[in-house]
Amino acid sequence: MGTLLYALMAGSLGIWCAASWATGMPGEGVAWQAIWGVVRYLSLFLAPAMAAHVALEIGARRDDKAAHLIYVLAGVTCLTFTLGLVAALAGQTGLAIIILGLGKGVSLLTSVGTLFFVIIELYPILHVASSRKEQRRASYGIILVLLFLGIGGAQLLVGVPNLMLALLSALFLIVSLVAFLRVDLLDIGLDPLVVLCLPLLTLFLVSCLRASSFGDIVFISCAILVIGWVGYLCLNGSDVSGLEQRLIERAGQGLRSVDKVQNEFVDLVAHQLRTPLGGIRASASMFASGDYGRLSKAGTQAAQMMQSAATRLLSMSDTFLDASRVELSAYESRRVPTDVVADVSSLVEELSFMAKGEGTDITQEIDPRSRSVRVDKEVFSSVLFNLLDNALKYAPGGHVDVVCTVDGQRLACTVSDSGRGMDHAATKTLFKKFVRGQQTTGSGFGLGLYIAKRLIEAAGGSISALNNGPGRGMSFRFELPIERFDGEMADA
Repeated sequence: MGTLLYALMAGSLGIWCAASWATGMPGEGVAWQAIWGVVRYLSLFLAPAMAAHVALEIGARRDDKAAHLIYVLAGVTCLTFTLGLVAALAGQTGLAIIILGLGKGVSLLTSVGTLFFVIIELYPILHVASSRKEQRRASYGIILVLLFLGIGGAQLLVGVPNLMLALLSALFLIVSLVAFLRVDLLDIGLDPLVVLCLPLLTLFLVSCLRASSFGDIVFISCAILVIGWVGYLCLNGSDVSGLEQRLIERAGQGLRSVDKVQNEFVDLVAHQLRTPLGGIRASASMFASGDYGRLSKAGTQAAQMMQSAATRLLSMSDTFLDASRVELSAYESRRVPTDVVADVSSLVEELSFMAKGEGTDITQEIDPRSRSVRVDKEVFSSVLFNLLDNALKYAPGGHVDVVCTVDGQRLACTVSDSGRGMDHAATKTLFKKFVRGQQTTGSGFGLGLYIAKRLIEAAGGSISALNNGPGRGMSFRFELPIERFDGEMADA
């Protein structure tokens, strides 16, 4: 539909430009001039309807009452013109002039109404469109429609000199080609070579029609061939053609769309998993602690294993949730009153069963001044849990140390382990997506440190890794901005 609409607009411009030339040809009779006059006026009266339809196509709308009204007015104008033509043929010249004048007036009013309709339809896209490409499409659409309606309305009102009409039509053609090349306006995609050939072909045809001799035609043909060849060499020297660029852009848009759907799906699944997993962990903890009666040693161990597995699955669910929020840039940092000492102790206790299973000792040294601070508790707890979980994986049978200090308006925490460590080259990729240590035990996706870094940065903090070398363990330090206050803790 977009191609057909543009062809109708360009054809109308061609008719307007050629009308005075065609009617002025020597040796042609009244019938020839009448045919050209009818075609010209019909195209002028239908111009507002074409412009309204183009605006709807660019705005991706297929049904609009205002556009329907414009079509109705265009039909009324054409009917009025037909009645005027019939009156003229019947010898009622005075009546024909009145009817044709009325048709011109209705057409001018329709053009003005269409102009407002186009602006109302496309101008908001400049501010609310999700991509710069959509904004550019709207901009090019407004320019083209204004040119088209302006040329048509001026002809109806005062007439446009041939030279001015040709210049405005050339401007319309140039803007159209640029729009097709850059933003696929009206879903018309052109290769740069086609964009080069179309103006040259138009120039060749116009020049031939205005040539006074065969020699002029030969000279014009040679000049246009030279210009076309130079342009082709310039286009051919480009590394990536316009078509390839559009394919790459469309592929990128498709991948981003798939990635968004995937993140939303993961977010939904992770949310649905949290409630039953939380219930399983709580029930397993109550069984292990004897709330439902004393269990045998094997039963207690089984309940503790269930609690540990539920904890790990909850951690994985949190990781997926954080990943989806990070990828969608939907995380908003919020500082709340936090007792860092209590939170660290709670996390260490939560992981103590896993640490005992690995034969790993966890020590903590927390600055007492951190008992009453405002910090992004969600980020702090998520990142610290992630770092402790990683440390336990990499340091079985060793020790893990947690140190948190308050330094001015910053809370600095360091998690160190006595594990295998890694070489310095591997440290450079630690915070990238889907990167895991080669010697780790257990399962994982290589997302933990990547998400930790993104969350820390979203909260205004920083995170870094200190590599002591193979066999000497690793240390991770992160900082978060805080606000200190005095008084009792509020509910977080």
